[in-house]
Amino acid sequence: MISLPSRAYASSYSLSLASRLTPINRILRAAETGDWRSALEALSDRPIVAHISQSPEPEVAVDEFVSDELREASRAIRSVAGQVPALHFAEAYTDFVNLSSLMNGSRSYLAFGILENDVLAGELVGKGKEDAARILRLHGFTELANALESENPKHSLMEITLEKMGKWAKGTRLSRVLRIIVDHWNFALLVAGGKDVFPGGNVSPEAVASGGGPRVIAELGYPLLSRAMERPEFSALIMDISLASSVWHALSGDPVVGDVFVGAFFSLLAERSIYRHLYFSTAIYRRAGEIVEVLRGLP
Repeated sequence: MISLPSRAYASSYSLSLASRLTPINRILRAAETGDWRSALEALSDRPIVAHISQSPEPEVAVDEFVSDELREASRAIRSVAGQVPALHFAEAYTDFVNLSSLMNGSRSYLAFGILENDVLAGELVGKGKEDAARILRLHGFTELANALESENPKHSLMEITLEKMGKWAKGTRLSRVLRIIVDHWNFALLVAGGKDVFPGGNVSPEAVASGGGPRVIAELGYPLLSRAMERPEFSALIMDISLASSVWHALSGDPVVGDVFVGAFFSLLAERSIYRHLYFSTAIYRRAGEIVEVLRGLP
């Protein structure tokens, strides 16, 4: 069992975590709606206000702010929870999202996982696939470097990520989340014309080939994914909502957030494209105060 501090300290920690999440949510809403004025007014006492309002690239400034805030929150959680499986699970997923995003030319990332190392992050941002592989190898991340040098880097990164998440999910409630993520990734691959699927999920090539589409995926229990399939931009949307939808499914009707919350907490904000789903992230933020009590029940 994890050794946790007193209930009084835990309560204080919960309030501190919630206080960090509130400004993050306001900033993300501004990024979503374009209503920067109301966000800046609400955060008038925060140094980030001047930084964002004066930045020629407000979206990059937002990403930097979110990364810094979540980095501090991750340290706070580590100080309370130690090395819980959910943190490693989240790190593996975040590494996948960060590297995929950087390889697509993005200059923003979440300072978590391997990119919590400022030196490594600074070297990787703005680099192409070949340079990134060389840098990762120099820092000892041989497996990730090999993935970037493979014929299909995205698929290789997926394989590594699922293997790592599977290791940390074993014997925990995260195994349920992992199965759902596998389902979403498999749908994305099949819809894009792929023939193979990753093991461990319920989605099959036959189900997709049958033309069931939204009906089939809805019957598997993924209403958000089902609705996304009806959108013309589905192929791009599917990867964006995979984690948000999977955790929504895992948490629905379940009063115990558990390690699912911890894993989702960092991964959900890992790329701006997920910010569209603020109705979901807001629901998670409202439950931030529960996290310490939940951690008491983790193995």
